Amino acid sequence: MLLLLAVPFGQTVAQTPTLPANSIVNGASFAGATAANGALAPGTLVSAFGGNLASSTQPSLSVPLSTSLGGSSLTFFAGSSAFAAPLFFVSAGQINAQVPFNVPLNSTITAQVNFNGQLSTAIPVSVISVSPGIFSDPNTNVGAIIHNATFAAITASNPAVKGEYVDIFCTGLGAVDPAAAAGAPGPGGLGISTANTVATPSVTLAGQTIAPVFSGLAPGFVALYQVAFQVPSNAPSGVQNVSLTINGITSNVVTMIVQ
Repeated sequence: MLLLLAVPFGQTVAQTPTLPANSIVNGASFAGATAANGALAPGTLVSAFGGNLASSTQPSLSVPLSTSLGGSSLTFFAGSSAFAAPLFFVSAGQINAQVPFNVPLNSTITAQVNFNGQLSTAIPVSVISVSPGIFSDPNTNVGAIIHNATFAAITASNPAVKGEYVDIFCTGLGAVDPAAAAGAPGPGGLGISTANTVATPSVTLAGQTIAPVFSGLAPGFVALYQVAFQVPSNAPSGVQNVSLTINGITSNVVTMIVQ
């Protein structure tokens, strides 16, 4: 006998989401779990790749970010404790989220997607204090670095000038002081203090190590960190490599053009 199940018109049947092992990566560097800088850190913007993660492509349109978007959610578990991740974006194959600041470090942590009540397999993830990643153009590897004075992007036609201050945009620099709420924009502005990173990174430009003048959450943005430093007067001209190192962990290498 053939059993037919009728589904009311307009109603969709939720499919089980799939979240493969090692499928959650740094949202700036896309470093995987086996890379030295591929573990997750509190506050980091991450991308989770899988299948049936959402029914459609939906960005978050307001802040603070919600932990549920289009029926989808991503949760980190430490034993019986659950930490729901604020979501930037969901689609069938990808979720962009922020690792909550209060996920415990160096513990047995798992991550799981819930899509309309259907649960993915819970996968193990490694959470450590920092996981630096610099945002860049995926086609050219030019870093997301701006002129501090004008906020204009550093490009071939508008290169960095020796002696000026510039800002790197990145993620994964870990805890900040004062503590920040997950999903909320970084503080800052007239009369409002910024949230500075607890650990201080160093900048490497063309082989030179430089101490930054600021490292913290970018004011007004969620999970986005900002590192400001002065371009050395003896920096070589042309396309130069830039990276960050924090707590002994080095980010991906991007490029910046120096005049």
